[in-house]
Amino acid sequence: MDRIEQLTQQIQELENKTKELQEELECEKQKKVECPFKYGDSYFLLTNNGVVVDSVWEDYKFDNDALSQGNAFEIEEEAEKKPNFKIFMANKYNIGVDFFSGGLEARDSGNICELCLFGYFKNKEDCDRAIELFGDEIKRLYLE
Repeated sequence: MDRIEQLTQQIQELENKTKELQEELECEKQKKVECPFKYGDSYFLLTNNGVVVDSVWEDYKFDNDALSQGNAFEIEEEAEKKPNFKIFMANKYNIGVDFFSGGLEARDSGNICELCLFGYFKNKEDCDRAIELFGDEIKRLYLE
């Protein structure tokens, strides 16, 4: 391959990479949540047990997490539109570690709502499938 062909190929690769990066940038822009609050503003927080509390925006990670999760509201009435907690009370499964064998297993969480690193699954089969697909990587990252 001569120098002209090399340069032409590099230009094409850069154009392809530019297009990929532009698409990724557009996705990131769509994800970004504009913050309607300034430091010291009052807002309404929907807590994890469904209670609405009056809070003050201090721009802490907690405040920003609440906003990005859809739990921070400017208007109390919006915050009081409670989610369907029957969904939260349904049995669910999560990926757990069997410390005796060192393996991963699908665990029935019942209706307990706790923070699970890999989230919840509606049924055991989906949880088992996630372990099958990602178990080796999970072990490598978190157990080794």
